[in-house]
Amino acid sequence: MKREKPRTIINRRLKSTLPKAANDPKAAREFLEQLYIYEDIFYIDDDTLEMIKEYSDKGNGYAEFAYARYHACTSPAEDSQNIAMEYYKKAYANGIADAGIGMALATYYGRGCQPNRERYKELIEEAQAAGSRFATYLTVRETLYGWRKRPINPGKALTIINKFIQQDGEESIVWNSLKAKAIETIYGLSAATPYIEKVAEKGSISGWDRLFIARSYHDDLEHYDKEIFNKEIKRAMDMESGHAYFLKAELNEYNKESVPLLEKAFKLGDDGAACRIGDLYFYHLEKDENPFRKAQEYYLKGFKYDNSLCAEKLVEMWEKGYAELDESTLENIIIVGARMDSERLIVKAVERYREGGMEQYAQEIEKYFVPDYDNLKDKEFEEYFPDMPDDDGRNDAYA
Repeated sequence: MKREKPRTIINRRLKSTLPKAANDPKAAREFLEQLYIYEDIFYIDDDTLEMIKEYSDKGNGYAEFAYARYHACTSPAEDSQNIAMEYYKKAYANGIADAGIGMALATYYGRGCQPNRERYKELIEEAQAAGSRFATYLTVRETLYGWRKRPINPGKALTIINKFIQQDGEESIVWNSLKAKAIETIYGLSAATPYIEKVAEKGSISGWDRLFIARSYHDDLEHYDKEIFNKEIKRAMDMESGHAYFLKAELNEYNKESVPLLEKAFKLGDDGAACRIGDLYFYHLEKDENPFRKAQEYYLKGFKYDNSLCAEKLVEMWEKGYAELDESTLENIIIVGARMDSERLIVKAVERYREGGMEQYAQEIEKYFVPDYDNLKDKEFEEYFPDMPDDDGRNDAYA
């Protein structure tokens, strides 16, 4: 029997639970939790999105949350972040506590609103008090990855995860996905493999993004069984794993044959693939017509999804004369990178502000980034690009 692809399972789950969500707590939980996993959002098909929009137009709070989440994660339109905030507010007003977490994340990063980290904390607390499970999911992820300055504590995270698995059952996708990360951090990849397998079997692409590595790599994450790896990565690519396409490209020699694989990975939600294509054009495809322009194009694509490494590379390209960015765009890249906790761009933001720039972000810089500056100002950051050679102009960004 041929295994169903995650895309099929994700869309069927959303379509089958949305009509029942308002009156069926189990369906409501299943619908909402499918939307927690960022990677899965990129697999929502057009007909499912149309159904979600139809329900949201009728004032269905669950659909409003889904529509907001889709725009917040995939940014299909120029004003997607504004649309996301609009629909999060609608869903929140209609009693969907999880929408408060969407609003909180937008408020922390300044997406569709002014950044306000104090309000971020207030919204998290409000949503938790209103019964948001997304709030717990977010807190556990922050505890596992150290995001938004939360200390990493996999043991504490695992205690919370096990409590929810006990409540929801052993088959929970969202809690098993987090348990896999916690177990891997504490005990190693081989111990986490059964949980990764469970997430993949239940139809989350986040499981397939990790499963081919779990089945072929040793716990040191350096050595692997090549035969198993080749078999498993092909299987993952058949399931449309963006990370599998990304690593397949990494195995190629650095040439144009890697670009279509990375393009596919990017389309499937792997923003790091855009950064890698930019690197390919800058470092390895010099014979291509105007490689610096191409590099800048792909770094900008990755930046659209708040990839802080792309932001750092764009700023350094501009500083060394490889890219042309107007002042407004440059400063926006710097401030967004700083909001994403890029230490390099926190330093850039403060120094540029003190030199008379970044005026529209003055209050934010003073409040959130100046306090960190003294601990970062003397840190040496790796340079990504060589200095522009002094030549006849052949290497200029737009020669």
